[in-house]
Amino acid sequence: MLSSGRRVVIVGGGISGLSAAFWLRQGGINVKVIERCARPGGVIRSELLQGYTIDHAANCLMNYLPEVSYLCETVGLSNHQVFRQDRAEKRYMVKQGRVVEVPTRVLDIVKSSYWSPLAKVRMLLEPLVPKASPATQESVANFIRRRFGREMYERGIEPFIAGTLAGDAERVCARSALPRFSELENQYGSIIKGALIKKFHGNQSTYPKHIFSFKAGMEALPAAIAGYLGESMQVDSEVQTIERQGQHWVLKITSADGIDTLKADAVIMATPATVTASLLQPLSALLASQLRSIVYAPMVVLTLGFNAADIDHPLDGIGCLIPAVERKQVLGTLWSSSLFAHRAPAAKVLLTCYMGGMLNQGILQHTDQELCSQVLQEIKHLLGAHKEPDFVRVIRHARGLPQYHLGHQQRLQRIATQLHLLPGLYLTGNYLDGVSVRDCISRGRKVALDVAEGLTGVNDLRHISESVVSSASRAGSTH
Repeated sequence: MLSSGRRVVIVGGGISGLSAAFWLRQGGINVKVIERCARPGGVIRSELLQGYTIDHAANCLMNYLPEVSYLCETVGLSNHQVFRQDRAEKRYMVKQGRVVEVPTRVLDIVKSSYWSPLAKVRMLLEPLVPKASPATQESVANFIRRRFGREMYERGIEPFIAGTLAGDAERVCARSALPRFSELENQYGSIIKGALIKKFHGNQSTYPKHIFSFKAGMEALPAAIAGYLGESMQVDSEVQTIERQGQHWVLKITSADGIDTLKADAVIMATPATVTASLLQPLSALLASQLRSIVYAPMVVLTLGFNAADIDHPLDGIGCLIPAVERKQVLGTLWSSSLFAHRAPAAKVLLTCYMGGMLNQGILQHTDQELCSQVLQEIKHLLGAHKEPDFVRVIRHARGLPQYHLGHQQRLQRIATQLHLLPGLYLTGNYLDGVSVRDCISRGRKVALDVAEGLTGVNDLRHISESVVSSASRAGSTH
C-alpha cells in the first residue's frame, strides 16, 4: 500500500530520531518513526533487578540547554526527574593507585595535591603559548600537551576522553571532541584568557546547569517521547530500501504484517553510521563510504551491587576516572547510588564500571567471569571493597561510541556535500558532533528545523522552536 500526503519518515527510533520527531510534531508536521527493535531508545535501556536500577548506556543527562528541559516537560517527565544528590558533588581520579579528589574550580587547583607544582606552573603559563593556525589538524593529546603540558594531558584530559568518549586521545580530533577549547584558542589565543573574558563579560549561558535522570532510569526518556508520538512510532519494523521517485522518497518496510511501502517528502536517517551507510549505498557510494569510515569503540558496562558497609570509601562523589598511565582495565566507575537516590536497596550501593574503548579493543573476547574478576580486583584495591558483591550485571556493546578521529571535520564537510545532491535526505546521530543525550536532543531540534524549512520554504517551525526554547530558558533561570 502506498501512503500519500506530506510526511517525514525517520529511520531509527533512538534518542536522535525521537528528538527530531518530537520537534517536527511541535510544528504540526506529519511524521513517522520506523524502529527495527521491539522498543524505542536504541542503546538507552534501563532495568530494575533485585532492587537495583541499572542503565545499559547513558546513566544521566548533564544539561545546560533549555530545549532539553522543554522536551522533558512536554512529554510529561517533569515529575519523574531525579536530580544529583548533594553527596555527589566531588570528582575523583586515580593517581599512583589511590583515589584522589580533583578540584572542580580553577582557584582550587593551586591547593590541590593532585597536580604537581611543576604542572600548576605549566598550566598558568598557558596564555603565553602561541595559538595554532586555524587550518591545523591536531589530536586532543597534541592540543592539550601544547597548551597545558604533559601532566594536564595524562592526568586530566586523557582519562576524560577515554572515560566519556571511549577514545584514544592520540587519535581523537581536538576540534570535534573539545570544540569549546578550540574556539577559545582561535578567538582569544588562550583558553584561560578566553574563559575569563567570557565570564567577566557575562557571555556564558544563564540557563542553570544540572545533572538529572529519571526515577526508573534513562529509558524513561525515549519511552515518554514514543508515547507522545503515539501511532507515529512504529516498532518491530525494518527499512529494506530507500529510493528517490520524482519529488518523493519511497521506503520499503518489512514487519510482522508483511511488506509495506511509505512515501515521504523527506527522510531523516537516525540509525548508526554503519547501518545508514548500508541503506544509502545505492543512492550514493561516496556518502556511504564516508559513513563507513567512522569507527566505533567496543564497550563493556559492568554493574556491581555491594553492602554499603563492605566498601571503605565514602563514595561521596559522582565517581572516579582512571588515567591510562595507571595501567588499569577499568576506564572509570560511576557511583550510581551516590549520584541518584533509590538506585540501590537500603544499605546497599551500586557501582557502574566501564571497560574497553579504543585502547582495549579486545575487551569483548573475555568471558563475563574474566571481566568480573578483573574489575573486582581493581575495585577492591581502589575503593576498599572487602567482600564480594551481591549483584553483578555485564552489558556488552560491540559498537559502543563513535570516534571523532583526525579528519572528522573534513569528513563532515564531505558528507554535507553529498547530502546536498540528495534533496530531502537528512542525517542525525551521535556520530556527527556530540555523543551525549543532550547533544542528540539538540541536534534533533536542528535537523527538524532544516527539514521543516526545506519542506515549506519558510521558517515557521524555527519561530515556534525559538519561542518555546526562550520560554524554557526564562523559566529555568528563575529556579
